[in-house]
Amino acid sequence: MQGNARVAAGISSIAQRKMKPRAANKKAHRKTLSPSESRALKADQRLALVKRYHELLLEGKTPREAATLAGASRSTIWRIETALSEHDLAGLEPHTANCGRKSALSTWNIAEPTVAAVARIAREQQCSVRAAWLKFAVTTECPPTLSPRLLKHVPPSLINAVRKLNT
Repeated sequence: MQGNARVAAGISSIAQRKMKPRAANKKAHRKTLSPSESRALKADQRLALVKRYHELLLEGKTPREAATLAGASRSTIWRIETALSEHDLAGLEPHTANCGRKSALSTWNIAEPTVAAVARIAREQQCSVRAAWLKFAVTTECPPTLSPRLLKHVPPSLINAVRKLNT
């Protein structure tokens, strides 16, 4: 019973506490960066990190202390220095274009004429893009390796490819 009393007291104290009013949207005043601006900013931050690390080394700090004081691990500093020595300043930019899942267009080797044929089906039969892919899957135009995949699942990248073509 004593434990339940503590829980009840904690709940009541939370309920009685005055909640701070939420601040206005903090991100409203921030400028949205383009992908290239974001990569350049990250490269500048990485360069500043390495410079600070070397300044701390010149002051007599050990590599581990210098890395910690600079705000990174020693291995992160090593990776940044390696990228800098191998690729100059371009090596400091993040490789965000390589991130994420690859499109079904590239992994399934779907050519542009195939996407155009599906777009034509969607227009002519006035159906959804997903339905157009399913209708295409049962035609003779559809490659035999693609048909079973489409009948199982139509990936969003295929739907978006047809929508881009129709706009």
